[in-house]
Amino acid sequence: MGSTRKPGTDARLKAVRAGGPEEVLAALDDPSAVVVEAAAQRLSQPRAAGALLRAYLRLHEGAPLSDSGCWARMAILEALARLEAPEGEDAARLAVRSVQVEAVGFGLSDTATGLRVAGAGLLANLRVPDALIDLAWLLHDFVPNANCSAAEAPFAKMAARVAAARAIGALGDPAGAAILGVKLAFPHAEVPDVLAECMDALVALREPRAFEFLQPWLASTNPYLVATAGTALAAADGLKALPLLVSALEDAVADAREPLVYAIGSIRADAAREALLRLAEHPDKRISKVAKELTE
Repeated sequence: MGSTRKPGTDARLKAVRAGGPEEVLAALDDPSAVVVEAAAQRLSQPRAAGALLRAYLRLHEGAPLSDSGCWARMAILEALARLEAPEGEDAARLAVRSVQVEAVGFGLSDTATGLRVAGAGLLANLRVPDALIDLAWLLHDFVPNANCSAAEAPFAKMAARVAAARAIGALGDPAGAAILGVKLAFPHAEVPDVLAECMDALVALREPRAFEFLQPWLASTNPYLVATAGTALAAADGLKALPLLVSALEDAVADAREPLVYAIGSIRADAAREALLRLAEHPDKRISKVAKELTE
């Protein structure tokens, strides 16, 4: 899907798609966002980074009229990511704070969600030194930008918060563990997908105190979160996690028991295999079935 096409752009769009490097680079200055989008999608030379940033800044300043739907800026962010260009930092910082409420269908929607997602990933990929400030802000950005029902509100910015958690893990800054830990310790009305991504990111950071934030989730009533916590604990320190996972099986919600057995099976140690052999005799058929499967 692309930007809304303006009259008179067809010829220029065709020229960009068939043109050489210089024609494509020059097209970043085109007044039509759909032409800029097509140009950004084709650019691969490092010297284009400065022009890409200038085009992004121009579209940002003129939004939403300059780039309805944010498609051209999305293409520019993707191009800057391909080039691993330092110029991407400025564009990414603008992207993670972008809001663009437009008419979509029969209502209003924030079309800048994709920008915030892409901006978070770009900040992490470029290893921007103080990116944690931007990512922490994004991870806790909960209030919808467009009107929606109370039931829909927690999900309105879910994709951006998931991206922020993932980016914190990818950034590799140990200080990010504190941000993730606070979110897990005080989730409030946070949705499961965001919490699960926080768990995975905490493990990615190799946080020594990860168990403090992960273990309580084994008692959750949400099977998905129990399963994610079990898998994360096993990945963080399998031998330390093993007795916790075996114990959690007895009280875990029914739909989380099979995933917990698989988490035990992911631990490469004799003690884990011995635990599985014992679980193969468990009275709960769902547990014993998976345990037998993993020991055959």
